[in-house]
Amino acid sequence: MKNLPKTRKVKIHPASLKHIKKGHPWVTADSYTKDFPNGEDFLQVEAGETKLLLLSDPNHPRIKARVWAFGEGRDLRANFPRELKERMTAAFNQRKAMNVSEQRDNFYLCFGEADLLPGLFIQAFGSHVLVQATCNFWVLHKKRIADLIRPLWEEHFPDRKYLNGWWCDRGPNAQSRITSLRQGTSPPDQLVIEEFGVKYHLKPMDAHDPGIYTDMSAIREELFPVLESSKKVLNLYAYTGAYSLIALKKGAEEVHSVDLSQKYIDWLESNLAENPELDASKHTSHCSSVEEALKKFKASGEKFDLIICDPPSASSDGKKMGRVTDSYPRDLPLMNSLLNEGGKIVAFVNTHAMSWKKFNSNFDDIIKNKNLKLKSLDILKLRKDCPLKGGFQEGDYLKGRVFERFE
Repeated sequence: MKNLPKTRKVKIHPASLKHIKKGHPWVTADSYTKDFPNGEDFLQVEAGETKLLLLSDPNHPRIKARVWAFGEGRDLRANFPRELKERMTAAFNQRKAMNVSEQRDNFYLCFGEADLLPGLFIQAFGSHVLVQATCNFWVLHKKRIADLIRPLWEEHFPDRKYLNGWWCDRGPNAQSRITSLRQGTSPPDQLVIEEFGVKYHLKPMDAHDPGIYTDMSAIREELFPVLESSKKVLNLYAYTGAYSLIALKKGAEEVHSVDLSQKYIDWLESNLAENPELDASKHTSHCSSVEEALKKFKASGEKFDLIICDPPSASSDGKKMGRVTDSYPRDLPLMNSLLNEGGKIVAFVNTHAMSWKKFNSNFDDIIKNKNLKLKSLDILKLRKDCPLKGGFQEGDYLKGRVFERFE
């Protein structure tokens, strides 16, 4: 083995060490991280009996390093290539065991920190793979990762021909740079994937906005019983229409989709046209704000069996919105007034900045203060190919609840 560079030793804040021991995988910016060296991929921490190997990320505005391993008496840097292969193999094994590929073309092969691959996310889209690195460390190991993906794919999903993969680096300003994993090739401008029997157009070159939210796929499946019992459905913040199309697939007789972006309404209509077995006459698109649409539905006396509300954390032009919960005190009473007796609301918040306790209390307070006739039936969270990691609140960002109207 060739001589490896020595791993630079650093100190971390005692509070960081405390959180890491409880499962948190990040070292965030503080007075200690100011002394972290630049130009290093690995950093080593020795604090008493605790020895850590960190993946360095000096250019990130907030997360300066991510935990790779605890270790005593071993060369953590030398073990990294073997451990990377073992962890990627374990992640692929789990997805194979879940059989997620049997019902959908889009699923996560690796889900970052939850798969002990901090800052590394690998998605399957049909016969393609998208690698998203939210930690700059992985850019230095791009070839190593690319060399592992193809044989792992062919071993675990032999019925799916592997065509190519693309790599997405996300800069500090949330700007993406897309490159191919295979030299001399380019990601396709567009491809069609299938999820639960419904086809969707995706745009791989827009890696952070490809046209479907894969982390919601398992939740869409979990909501099948609700969708199957709902004949009239309203989908708010519809994006490209995943909930709208699956509602039609599950037997809805009337579906309304609302989104402020004409771009996404057009994309939704394109997805609908890709599925000729779905009756497009049962679907109506509304390019409108949610507040305006709800008020119009109320004025016209519309009633629904199911309302789905999944507000984005940023507007369609990329500008930051206010807190996503700001709209619920205004909109939840309107949604409640549009429900048939026994009708349901599925409401989401997509942010790690809000704890589950705060998420639940916000809705409970609105229901109590507005005297809404809603009872809580269920909670919805990340699952299956998007697992959760204990001690890591930031990874538990997607929160949902199901409510039912009673008289």
